Amino acid sequence: MTGNGKEAGSALQGVVTPEIFVRNLTPDNVPPVICIVGEEAYYRDLAHHKLWEVLFGDTPEEDRSLDVFAEKTDLQQLETQLNSYPFFGGRSVVCITDPVLLNPPQRESAKKGTPKRGKKAAPPRREDLPPQERLQQILSDVPDFGTAVIQTDKMDGRRPLTKFLKQNACYVACDPITAKYLPAWLQKEAARYGGRFTPEAVGAILEYVETADKEPPLLILKGEVEKISLFAGERKEWTEADVTALFAGLPEAGNFAMGKAVGAKSGRDLLLLLGDQRKRKVSPVLILAKLTAGLRNLVRVKEAAPLFPGPALAKKIGKSPFVVNMWKRDGAHYTAQQLTRALWELDRLTEDITLGRAGDVEQQYRRLEEILIVLCA
Repeated sequence: MTGNGKEAGSALQGVVTPEIFVRNLTPDNVPPVICIVGEEAYYRDLAHHKLWEVLFGDTPEEDRSLDVFAEKTDLQQLETQLNSYPFFGGRSVVCITDPVLLNPPQRESAKKGTPKRGKKAAPPRREDLPPQERLQQILSDVPDFGTAVIQTDKMDGRRPLTKFLKQNACYVACDPITAKYLPAWLQKEAARYGGRFTPEAVGAILEYVETADKEPPLLILKGEVEKISLFAGERKEWTEADVTALFAGLPEAGNFAMGKAVGAKSGRDLLLLLGDQRKRKVSPVLILAKLTAGLRNLVRVKEAAPLFPGPALAKKIGKSPFVVNMWKRDGAHYTAQQLTRALWELDRLTEDITLGRAGDVEQQYRRLEEILIVLCA
């Protein structure tokens, strides 16, 4: 790459984290090509906000030199816009979000013909190149006054364009955060409001994350942290009770609450929550899947704890120490025989429902109630 790429510095070349990008990006340190790629909207928004702040400052939107290519991208027009010097100075910016251009179907990959023996194949004309190959050529020669921005939630790492961008552009990887780093992120967010989570509160949030089908977006968790700060008021130490109260409206909240009731061996709370799920017409199969997964976690920790003391247990289980300690605490309320028996009954009910042997939904809920009553007795 040419132009302002030399001035961007090695800190903003190659694959970088959103934090490094935000920390190092300045008006005098803007790479010629910036890719903001990943499924985590929180990080994409963070990088996008910083980039627009650096590129345009207080310039009103109507006065910004910005062209967005969102669909059916004309690569000739893109190249022309990128190489056109702005009338009022500043920087010419193109933003590429076209999903077909950035993630074309595999069947549209270039098919290169085999030249006849004895004849030297003529180099293809630029306009005949596959779109991604032509885009790569354009991005290889960005002028000093230009900046190309690519924004998408994913790019195929096997494609030459992606490999080129990861090596030569500033590639901001906005990947979902893992449970290992979530506690530090939560405390950092809390500190923005002058608060601090207790270890039990962090553990409760991690337990909620464990109940979700996939890791909840950080934007949702960020909003919940702000709600907790308002809920707690002047109180700056935020507890497990605060988390439980505020997370009630989140997706998976019913499963989260049922998991906590199982952990506390509270049969009364468990039956009340099960009744609520029944009123909301939640499929018993979904509840069975979550309960089974939760009990299996308790069994895993209970079996591994005598063999792996201290931090080694969390490493063996492959989960955060917060979560593993909570599972260990909850599992202590039960004998291994109780957990094994409950798992066997839940598995049998799941099989009977699948094979049509468990009756209607009401009958399925009654069997589930009986299993939970015995478990929490």
